[in-house]
Amino acid sequence: MKNLFNIYHPLGGFINYRCEQGIHEYEQVATVDATSLQEAFTQAQNDFNPEYEELGHRSTCVGDIITQSDEFGNVEHYIVESFGFVEVPPTVLGYIDWSLHSIINEYIAEQMLEHPEDYGLI
Repeated sequence: MKNLFNIYHPLGGFINYRCEQGIHEYEQVATVDATSLQEAFTQAQNDFNPEYEELGHRSTCVGDIITQSDEFGNVEHYIVESFGFVEVPPTVLGYIDWSLHSIINEYIAEQMLEHPEDYGLI
């Protein structure tokens, strides 16, 4: 029985070779019908699938995400590892914008310097 598999790559063509979570923002690049994760991975290779090659994306590789949906709407998320796949939580597709955290931390540091007594610094 075939299932739908969505293929996600990090934006900008990056390769998440360390399989880090929360570091890259992902975009869906393709949907394929396949009977297994391995078949979905093979279909997302330019060398093995001319239709995928026509999409203009690089072949799927380490650090990319493949999601599997079944007929009941359940979705499982897998990250492509050097050998095989590892199931990961859905939050793997989430992106943490660390620049926002930096701005907040700068603001807090500024407030602490301006009002050290409020923070128990003096």
